[in-house]
Amino acid sequence: MTFGPDHAHSLPNDPDTTLRTLIGRRIRTARTDRGFTQKALGGLAGVHEVHISRLEAGTLDTRLSTLRKIAGALDLPLSELLSSAPDMRS
Repeated sequence: MTFGPDHAHSLPNDPDTTLRTLIGRRIRTARTDRGFTQKALGGLAGVHEVHISRLEAGTLDTRLSTLRKIAGALDLPLSELLSSAPDMRS
């Protein structure tokens, strides 16, 4: 799974929204690549499917521990969900 610059051109300018959107897209891509529904992923990760839906939509801030559970259920390192995130220091 790769996320090139083509994913960044349509993102909002707010860094928090941008990060949520990028992570949400990565979760959705990994989930659909594996043939999981939101409900199935939620069951594997111990997270309600509505939480998965809102994360994928980029409308929910969540804890790192929740992202770790989701990454584990997707058999991904957490860094895969967070990699290539825009530099938040600027």
